[in-house]
Amino acid sequence: MSGRLKEIDWQKIVAEGKPWKDSIFPFGKHALFIDHKQPAKGASASKQKWVDNLHWKRASEYFGEGKFKVFDGVDPGDVIMGNLNNCYALAALASMSEALNDE
Repeated sequence: MSGRLKEIDWQKIVAEGKPWKDSIFPFGKHALFIDHKQPAKGASASKQKWVDNLHWKRASEYFGEGKFKVFDGVDPGDVIMGNLNNCYALAALASMSEALNDE
């Protein structure tokens, strides 16, 4: 694979038992926004305050080690449009979840 996509030896990562860090898409509140810095121009003061108080956590930090599921099922209603300007990707995800439920 070329470009940003590359094969990852996930079995090695799991065997090491350490949390994985994506070098291309680092975690943090900046990952939620198009310019990777802040909410869209004209965002309300309440949205900015929400962002300022956001603390990024791994699922294991929030739920405890091994005490959570990533998915318990997927429905089209699980996909909610936010402020990321990624409506085409979200529409595709909602469509795929609907197709999975039809099987």
